[in-house]
Amino acid sequence: MHSKRFNTFKSTSNSKNMKAKTFLLALLALTYCTNIVFAQPEGRQIRRTEINHTPMNRVMVEPAQNTMENDGLYTAKIPDDITGNYHYTWKLKDGTKVSSAFKIHESAIQATSSVGTGAVATNKGMKTYTRNEQYDDSDADWDCITKEIKITLDNDEFLTVDNLDQAANIYPGAIYKFNNYVSGSWIAETGDRNPVVLSTPVRNVAGDTYVTIEQPTDYTIRNGINTLTNRFTTVPMNMANGAFKMKAVEVNSQADASLKIGASGYGFGFAASYLFNFNTSEQKKYFLIDCTQELFTINTQVPANGFFTDANRATSDMMFIGSVTYGIRVLASIETTINSKDVAHKFDASYSGLVAGGSVELDSYVKNLDEQTTIKMYVVGGPQQGVYPAFNKAELINVLQGIFKTGTYASAQPIKYTFRNLQGGVVMSQSATDYFVTRSCTPKPDAIAPPPDVNYTVKLASLNRGSDSDWEPYGQIWTQVFDRNHNEIYAIRGGDRLMALDKSNHLNSNDGGYQPKGEVTFKLNAEQQGGAVMYIWYWLNDEDDSGDDFLSMREGKKARYNKNGIEYFYRLIYLDDLKPGSQTAYKMFRDEFTDEDGDSFTEVIGNVNCGY
Repeated sequence: MHSKRFNTFKSTSNSKNMKAKTFLLALLALTYCTNIVFAQPEGRQIRRTEINHTPMNRVMVEPAQNTMENDGLYTAKIPDDITGNYHYTWKLKDGTKVSSAFKIHESAIQATSSVGTGAVATNKGMKTYTRNEQYDDSDADWDCITKEIKITLDNDEFLTVDNLDQAANIYPGAIYKFNNYVSGSWIAETGDRNPVVLSTPVRNVAGDTYVTIEQPTDYTIRNGINTLTNRFTTVPMNMANGAFKMKAVEVNSQADASLKIGASGYGFGFAASYLFNFNTSEQKKYFLIDCTQELFTINTQVPANGFFTDANRATSDMMFIGSVTYGIRVLASIETTINSKDVAHKFDASYSGLVAGGSVELDSYVKNLDEQTTIKMYVVGGPQQGVYPAFNKAELINVLQGIFKTGTYASAQPIKYTFRNLQGGVVMSQSATDYFVTRSCTPKPDAIAPPPDVNYTVKLASLNRGSDSDWEPYGQIWTQVFDRNHNEIYAIRGGDRLMALDKSNHLNSNDGGYQPKGEVTFKLNAEQQGGAVMYIWYWLNDEDDSGDDFLSMREGKKARYNKNGIEYFYRLIYLDDLKPGSQTAYKMFRDEFTDEDGDSFTEVIGNVNCGY
């Protein structure tokens, strides 16, 4: 084609040649100017508010890829040399960093068996790494620890922490290139698209639980979402609210807070920089309380013919939002001061209870916060969204209850969403902070006396029969205790028998409520208590004419008795489960035994209790 043009120009006169060149130069200049004019709107960014601004460092995006037609379905072609990994790094205001690697798809070789299957990513979760830990007890009143911490998070769900302007860009079916997502520009992919279907698992819907968007754009999809949600019930008691969830974590830097907030992508740094103002005070502690309630979810899938009417528009760095969960999310930051032993002890106990017990223990936790406490809050969804300025600790619970009590379908906002590649596979993100230095100090503990010895006493309460009218049991029941190193601990008064009945002295049906008199007590010191176990051994029989008197333990196991090498049925009791002076100081056990025909039934009931 180029050679033909060249020959044509060669055959014309010089004047015609000059005119043609002039025409071509003018045409090129016009084309260049036109491209500049029409390219500018593509770079339009939705400006973030001041508190949403996140400094960016580095972007690495792989080149766009071509497409191909395959059995009538248009799917993005993935060349063998493309890994599908995209990287981004955020530098936060306190100098710490967060780096993310998004795995949008596998290579063509890896993807042979997985692309298009919608397989769910695995290995999700958060991990903490520490190094260079140094302990300093030189101060007379404080113990300090300095260490470097790194947090990593593997996830396939992204949580929303942004304002309403940005939340408007989170909707099922939205398509973003990686760079336009992580940079926060939210420039969605436009142009002619194939129809998409929005669906919801919500019940109590007046009409269909799905809607088809024939010509998908941001506003037609949002209109479809409104059409779908307008079919939802307006009766609060009929709304299928998800469970209220709350987690509490300690944070040490803005990078640490960003990962624990779980925003990923564009959200890194935004909430962390607003909620937390980290300083160098060693007595300061920072905590994040994250409360969520999911109200409903809307999903979409890859259309049969792909997203674009022109399949060549699809590139390897494109992702679409496959599902959006709407509800309410509240992030509360707590900055408090630990300035005395009494405060430290009370606070540690209340925080441990909060982590273990969730919202049930929130009241106790708040009461033990120091008066020098600052609380800030950011709310997504609910009747009053956005920023809550610092307020008194006594108001925290009332504010939280008010927000979640008044949440409805109408006030719900996106709080969680998932990305998929254009073949339908789940997009996985792997994020990590850099190593950052933390130094925390706590008051030196008071001298603690060694834990006292604990006595564990086991005894049988009763030996009972079933409906067997010819009940004649005999045998042995005894006990042993071992520490965590398998060393046997002997009873304080010697002996180990809880019951010992010879065959000639067997019980009979008139002894249906027989109460053995055996009782054995063991004393364990503090070193022996951790990991100690108690065995209850059984060798029970019921005399009859079958020639086999042996009784088997229902759902029981056998172990080899160390004194004679014979296997017996046993019950194992973990003494760690018994705590003196508490509701768990007492433990009852019950075991059943039958003969091989199942027509003889013997029940053993006993208990173990502990005390000082």
